[in-house]
Amino acid sequence: MTVAGIRFPETRMRRNRRDDWNRRLVAENAVAAADLVWPVFVHDREDPEIEIPSMPGAFRHSVDSLTAAAGRAKRLGIPMIAVFPAVEP
Repeated sequence: MTVAGIRFPETRMRRNRRDDWNRRLVAENAVAAADLVWPVFVHDREDPEIEIPSMPGAFRHSVDSLTAAAGRAKRLGIPMIAVFPAVEP
């Protein structure tokens, strides 16, 4: 077969995909829950959760409710949380 005067070889070279480890190396990326880090925002007030106005759907947790948030992350398969404390502006 020729395309624009170039003759393609009869066999296609697939050196990059011969071995399993190499196929995984050149494969497309896949993101799973195990690849994520859940950011958790913490405050030191009595309220268990305070909504963050600039981030709809995100809450600041009290120290007591922080364990519940960590348990939720574990149930979802997220292996790590990053704790962000509330600081005065």
